[in-house]
Amino acid sequence: MEKEHEEKKTSINRINKKVKVKQISKVALKITIGIAIIVALIIFLRLSIQTPEDTTYNGFPFIKDGNLWYCNIIINKQELLMPFNYHPEEVEEIYIDPLIKNKILSLDAKDYIVLTVGEDENSLSVVATSNIARLHKLEYIRTPIHGGIYDESFNLTEYLANYNGTEKGPFVTNCGISTDSFVVVRFVSGNETTMEFSEETNNCIIATAAEPEDFRKLADRFTFELLGIIK
Repeated sequence: MEKEHEEKKTSINRINKKVKVKQISKVALKITIGIAIIVALIIFLRLSIQTPEDTTYNGFPFIKDGNLWYCNIIINKQELLMPFNYHPEEVEEIYIDPLIKNKILSLDAKDYIVLTVGEDENSLSVVATSNIARLHKLEYIRTPIHGGIYDESFNLTEYLANYNGTEKGPFVTNCGISTDSFVVVRFVSGNETTMEFSEETNNCIIATAAEPEDFRKLADRFTFELLGIIK
């Protein structure tokens, strides 16, 4: 009897050990699955944070919020988050004559820059002029920047002959009256998107947009150029 009792006891112990091993294995499996889920979640969150929406271009950090890109930049020792419609990578292929930057930044406070559009030009051309003009408001460009109407038939001599000192409104001008100290930038629709000097003079700059939205692309591209973001 004692022998049978011992054998039963031994058998029960073995069964209990097997049950415990299975229970421990199940717990270990659950823990392993739980850890795997947590690790996967951490990786997912990190990938979600480190997306192309938060990038660096030529050492300048860009963050996207909504439809705008914001660049962290320092102007006159002041840190600013400047908004743009496009990331530099989206507009870097637009051609801008590299000498235009030198021309603009060489002007003094006594000079003038007039950003002009035709009366029938697309409204986004006006948006483009405003986006560039902010560089004077931020005191990055020391030369006053004005908006104007481009009129090919405008004659300065006739205008001065009839000027009575009471006229108000935007500048009316064209490339023909641009000078070293009076630089005209004309925004106009055309066949390709570029920014170049006019054929007649380097005191007049022609900013051509193939599509209406290209006016905003030009403005961002030119601003990146002036700020040294695109070199």
